[in-house]
Amino acid sequence: MNIAPLEIKLFLDSIPDRDPSLQEKYSNEFILAYAKIHYYSAVALLHKLDRLGAIREIKSIVFLRYEYFLIFLLFLTLIKSKLILKLLRR
Repeated sequence: MNIAPLEIKLFLDSIPDRDPSLQEKYSNEFILAYAKIHYYSAVALLHKLDRLGAIREIKSIVFLRYEYFLIFLLFLTLIKSKLILKLLRR
């Protein structure tokens, strides 16, 4: 489950090497795509029952989208990790 963030990061890092203008033209999309890497990493950590690590991982993107903020709040609650993963459909 923790392979997905690495694969996405490798792919995103390879795009500017092929065409640097794409990163400038779609800078907001790149920011959101890299944020999704943090989201996937946080979910992988939660799957490994490392809630504190998941909180640290998603903390860096908490204000990019309201969904990440809500997930961050969900991680802070006393709800079991398995239920959170079920709510996230993971």
